[in-house]
Order: sequence, then structure tokens, then C-alpha cells
Amino acid sequence: MEFFLGTTFIIIIIIIINLKIKTKNKQITSNNTLSTTPSTNEVINILNSYRKPNIINSEISKKRLGKKAKKKLLKEKHLQMIRDEKDKQKYVELQRRREEDRIRCVNVARKRLEENSKSVDFENKKQNVKSTNIFINNFVKNNNADNRLYYFSFRFRNKKYYKIGITSQTLKKRYGKDYEKIEKILYDEKIDGAMRIEKEIKEKYKDYIFPLAYLNGGGHTETFDKDILQLDV
Repeated sequence: MEFFLGTTFIIIIIIIINLKIKTKNKQITSNNTLSTTPSTNEVINILNSYRKPNIINSEISKKRLGKKAKKKLLKEKHLQMIRDEKDKQKYVELQRRREEDRIRCVNVARKRLEENSKSVDFENKKQNVKSTNIFINNFVKNNNADNRLYYFSFRFRNKKYYKIGITSQTLKKRYGKDYEKIEKILYDEKIDGAMRIEKEIKEKYKDYIFPLAYLNGGGHTETFDKDILQLDV
């Protein structure tokens, strides 16, 4: 009986000791928990400490994106400038070709116009020569006539002139040493009424008379600065 009571007493003491130990551990744990619980400022600081790296990283990423965008923008501007320069060169080349085509067309048109004008002038000249020849062919040639009608060209100071006249001699005798100055004899025939015909011709073409006394010091009323009889063809 005594042994039983002693054992029971010991067990009770052990339980009480265990309870005290647990109670003390709980107090220590609660005290540790209270001491480690952060304040509101500490919580904000902690949150900010976590947030700052994200903000910094986002700013760095923005800066990186900004540099990339800037490089891309500069590249696009450079490419656009190159395209604009190429377009400008193409435009200039196109304008140059258009101008060359215009000049070529103008030259072709001018050449055709000149050719047509020459053709018209030639035809008119042929008609004039034909009419003049008809006029000359109406002259009555007569080897027994008193005078001969002559018409020739000569040059004075690199300009061509034409002279008409009558003579009872040959041209060589009429002009003597000056005969060598005659460039081309265009008409030289004995005809009836040579003196009258010469007077009519000078009257008809008096507007073309050039007062030049060059051959033998005379002929200032018989020299013309135009081929009035249209025989020099």
C-alpha cells in the first residue's frame, strides 16, 4: 500500500513538472512572437524594399526599350532619307530624260520644218527660174544685132553681187584687166532691143540696185545685191 501511494505521488509530481514546462514554453513562444511582430512602418519599409528592385528593373527596362526604340527610329529615318534620295534621283533622271526627249522632238520638228522650207524655197526658186527663163527665152537672139546683153556675178569684200549691162564688144574686151574679177557669166547674148530690155530690167529691180563702181570704175546703176534674174542656180 505504501509502495502504491509513493508511486502515485511521483507520477503526479512528474505531470505537474511537465505542465509547468509546457506553460513556460508557451510564454517564451508568445514573447518571441510578440517581439518579432513588425510595426506598420517596418511593414511599409519591408514592402518598399521588395518593391524598389521591381521599380528599378522597370526603369531599366524602359530605358532599354527607349534606346532600342530610338535606334529603330533613327534607322527608319535613315532608310527614309535613303528612299527619299533615291526617289529624288529618279525624279531628276526622269526630268532629264523628258527634257532630252523634248529637245529631240523639237530638233526633229525643226529639221523637218527646215527641210520643208528648203523644199518650198527650191520649188519657188525653180518656178522663178522657169518664169525668168521664159522671160529670157522671149529675147530675140540676133548675131547681127548692134549690142549684146550680159549678166554676170562677181565678189567684193567676200560678198556676191550681180551686174547687168550692154556692150557692142565682147566681155573680155569690155572689161580688160577686170575681166578676171568676173566670177561667173550667167548670160551673154546678142539680142534685138538690148538697150531697151536693160532699161526695163533696171527699172523693174531698182530696189535691189547697189551703187558699187567696182569694175572699170563704173556700173554703179547696174550692180545688184541680189540675183534678180534668178540664173545663179
